[in-house]
Amino acid sequence: MSAIALGSLGSFLTFVVGMRFLQMESGEILQTLLVSLVAGFVALLLTIQATQGELLGKRKVKGIIGTWSFVSFFYFLILLSFAPPMRDFRRIAYLFFPLMMSLFYIALPYGPIQDRWVRKRQRNARHSA
Repeated sequence: MSAIALGSLGSFLTFVVGMRFLQMESGEILQTLLVSLVAGFVALLLTIQATQGELLGKRKVKGIIGTWSFVSFFYFLILLSFAPPMRDFRRIAYLFFPLMMSLFYIALPYGPIQDRWVRKRQRNARHSA
């Protein structure tokens, strides 16, 4: 429930800041929000796989600096590639926190995906034992 409330608040703040302070059109803001959600979700999934050694072969992403660097790199790579309105530093600076709040929405589909991964690992562990 809090994911929906915080995600909604972040989306609302993104629209308010974008329209009032950055003179963005609603279509640009909606595009930015959707790309941000997809970028956050993809970056989260890639980071989890990388920290468990399932993405980069035998190399794992380790430590808090490595993990945050990895997730940030992929988030901004996707955001800047697919949301041209965000290629302005001023817009990134103003919309950073509202967009981060809107990312609470990704907690909703993440839970079932994580459950599936855990079941798969447990099943593989039983079969290999």
